[in-house]
Amino acid sequence: FSHTISGLQMQQSSQWLEQLERDEPPGRHRLFTCFYSYCDNIVFPVANATLSGSRNRLVPGVGHLTLAFEQAVMEDVFVMLQQ
Repeated sequence: FSHTISGLQMQQSSQWLEQLERDEPPGRHRLFTCFYSYCDNIVFPVANATLSGSRNRLVPGVGHLTLAFEQAVMEDVFVMLQQ
């Protein structure tokens, strides 16, 4: 429901998102890990926090900004960085 430039760009089926997807090389989604929560109060609907073809990891009971500081998320990221 945002009316800011970035909010309008990120609306479902926006021209900006469609162009972004057209410009991505095939297979790029598999390089991503998306952490998401059903308690996210910024990304809605929740499916928008996931990416088809990526590693999507549910973090139950955690809000949007808290995800970045969640211990389990940080541990997973540190493991991925060491690989």
